[in-house]
Amino acid sequence: MRGSPHDSWAHIYDLAYKRTFGPLYQGLTDTTLSLVEERLPPGSRIIDFGAGTGRLSLPLSERGFAVTSLEPSADMMDQLAAKEGKLQPRPKHPIRTIRAKMQDYPGTGEHDLALCVFTVLLYLLDEKSLNLAMAAAYNALKPGGQLLIDIPSERLFGGYTHKDEMLERTVRVNHERDQVFTYEEEIRVAGSDDNWAEYRDRFSIRCWDEMSVWAALRSAGFVAKEELTTTFAGSGSRYYLLEADPAAEL
Repeated sequence: MRGSPHDSWAHIYDLAYKRTFGPLYQGLTDTTLSLVEERLPPGSRIIDFGAGTGRLSLPLSERGFAVTSLEPSADMMDQLAAKEGKLQPRPKHPIRTIRAKMQDYPGTGEHDLALCVFTVLLYLLDEKSLNLAMAAAYNALKPGGQLLIDIPSERLFGGYTHKDEMLERTVRVNHERDQVFTYEEEIRVAGSDDNWAEYRDRFSIRCWDEMSVWAALRSAGFVAKEELTTTFAGSGSRYYLLEADPAAEL
């Protein structure tokens, strides 16, 4: 799976998002962590789909949760592992990492909560992948386990630029076909002696309509529990908490 999105700039991924989105980026993280702590006791098992560099997995592990981090990018996982190695004190439950796409996860039925947030759905490009991914989330959970998911809105499918003394970033999102778009990223990061390192990335993403996502969720065996969009105001996505219906027949 070399060549996964973000591989080429995984080591500056955190820097790029913090410099670009600042308080909003940290606010979404803090809100998610607070929500999890309110709903689950420490020691609960959580699977973080599209874990990236550990934005949620690491602080959840520090808070006493048993975390499984699933991520297709080897370079992003390397960053997560490096950061975990620096945690002091060491968390009670070491993070279990799995390098895979969400739709390829076989599921073990052991988790209390599944996280599919921070635009993970964008990387699912067709209905087969969407259905398999939602089934994977269901199969990862205990009966009655919960899924926190966000459905990105169309307004997130626009380009933007950011420039400061350390980082220059240009993102272009161009329509490719149907609901599929091409995402292009160009980043320059300041180094020593006025030298700038340059990074580029290009991959496809999809803008899913809510009807399709809900059809896949219900087909997988999920039932709606609570809408949390207002809790995550400003994210550009609609947030939902769902429950894995133990009576569902897959």
